[in-house]
Amino acid sequence: MNTSASPVGVSPVRRAAAAALLLLAAATAHADGPSAATRAAWRQYIASAEARIAREVTDRQRPLLIDTVPGAAGERARVVGGEIVAAEMPPQLDAGQPIDVPDGRVHHWRGAVYLPRITVNALLDIVQANPEDHKQPDVIRARMISRQGDRLRLFLQIQRTQIVTVTYNTEHDLVYQRPYTGFATSRAEATRIVEVADAGTAREREKPEGDDHGFLWGLNAYWRYLQVGDGVLVECESVSLSREVPVLVRPLVVPLVDRIARESMRRTLDALRARVASHHR
Repeated sequence: MNTSASPVGVSPVRRAAAAALLLLAAATAHADGPSAATRAAWRQYIASAEARIAREVTDRQRPLLIDTVPGAAGERARVVGGEIVAAEMPPQLDAGQPIDVPDGRVHHWRGAVYLPRITVNALLDIVQANPEDHKQPDVIRARMISRQGDRLRLFLQIQRTQIVTVTYNTEHDLVYQRPYTGFATSRAEATRIVEVADAGTAREREKPEGDDHGFLWGLNAYWRYLQVGDGVLVECESVSLSREVPVLVRPLVVPLVDRIARESMRRTLDALRARVASHHR
């Protein structure tokens, strides 16, 4: 979002949300990192999500989330028809009960896109290529730290923009699996997330761990790739952890944050579609 844009035509609600988010950013500018209880709840949620995913991907008849999510009937046809879908998933444990994250908030989003005229193996060759050649939206710099077959370790400098722009240096463990012909999965876990001060300037430096706004404390991504006809239906689940939004500004801030998250998922999938399309030219 361009923070220098003219306020003309912006609704009072949007202006109020922006002001609330700026206040939130100022209040958390030098906040402590996540507590032990916050991290424990995050680990519990990730374990629960991964247990569900492990069950789903073993079902050869319905290995995609898009075929199992309640209310998602018809989404597969829309995606194969060219639509990119993105939706929030309720932050619930595998058994259905809401997750309690002390002083934190889980953000869980799913999205899907169809990539025509490509196979799963050919697609993996593209997505595993040198990350410096294939940057994603919100990624400033990317490089391969190491690679052993379908196991990669990446460095990504990423930006998150929620009225204020925050930059992070991150490291990710990424593992691809190919259970059977025509289907593959991947799991990416951020093993290091450090906020960067004065990004893009000569004074750029990493802040001490725990000295951050609290906008990004954890980040995992889960991908599924299924051969459908002459193309691949791709799904992504993105799960992140942030500081909880204070109650007083929650009604204004949360809808804005959710809209930004939805747009980010769509941009990521659209960028993947464009990357694959460039290989057909």
